[in-house]
Amino acid sequence: MNLLPDEEKILLSNDNKVVLTNYRIQLNQKDWGSFYNIEIFLENISSVEVKYHSIIILLLLGALSLAAGTLEYFQEESHNNIFAILLMIGFGLLIGWTLTRQRVIRISSDGGGAINMDVHKMSKDQIQDFIDHIQLAKFRRVNLLFSSQK
Repeated sequence: MNLLPDEEKILLSNDNKVVLTNYRIQLNQKDWGSFYNIEIFLENISSVEVKYHSIIILLLLGALSLAAGTLEYFQEESHNNIFAILLMIGFGLLIGWTLTRQRVIRISSDGGGAINMDVHKMSKDQIQDFIDHIQLAKFRRVNLLFSSQK
């Protein structure tokens, strides 16, 4: 990122993919065979949203399968391996639920694009701290713009 005149970096986040400055926020994502870059000037940010998402049915079916396997195991007349199959299915569903969990921060601009960041590696406190930095930077930027117009 080339800085504009009087621009200063405030925060780097998400493995340095997100750069917050006193003027704008930028996301650079590089994956196999693709590149994505978006920049939003702070005064154009309209909302910051945090979304937690998972496929809850996998959790419910996994727990149900584990419970059924456990009950099958403790039945005295049971001499087959149905319990083992149910336990494997249950653990597989729970692993699937864990892999589908997502934490996403969406920073929307006025009428333009949005920055969608996967922040599964960040704790809730780190996410809130990041959002606080964005809001404080926007507040300072808007105040600077309005004070210069007077």
